[in-house]
Amino acid sequence: MLILPLNPRHPDPRVLRQAAAILRRGGVVVYPTDTAYALGGRFNVRAVVKRVMAIKGRRDPKFTLVAASLSQVRRYFALNPSAKALASKHWPGPLSLVLVTMKAWVDVRMQPENSEVLP
Repeated sequence: MLILPLNPRHPDPRVLRQAAAILRRGGVVVYPTDTAYALGGRFNVRAVVKRVMAIKGRRDPKFTLVAASLSQVRRYFALNPSAKALASKHWPGPLSLVLVTMKAWVDVRMQPENSEVLP
């Protein structure tokens, strides 16, 4: 385990790059949110989802997803006009939305065992 100290008011770009490299390699990170600590990883990599499930002791892959942009959210989730307006007004910021997944999203439980990356 590697601990990367990060000042949330003045984040060190080198530490952020190191955390991003860990995520790109399929690692899992712990980070603070406005309410609690969270586990982070690439949700489209089967091994990462399984690792997060194991760490959390979960059998059902239901997670909160954090996205970098509204366009990234649109790739996987349907946004009704109200959700789109709220996201546009309050993101980035402490706003969570419950959204319906798009048909293009393939649930990790449906992937063959030898599949590494979800579509």
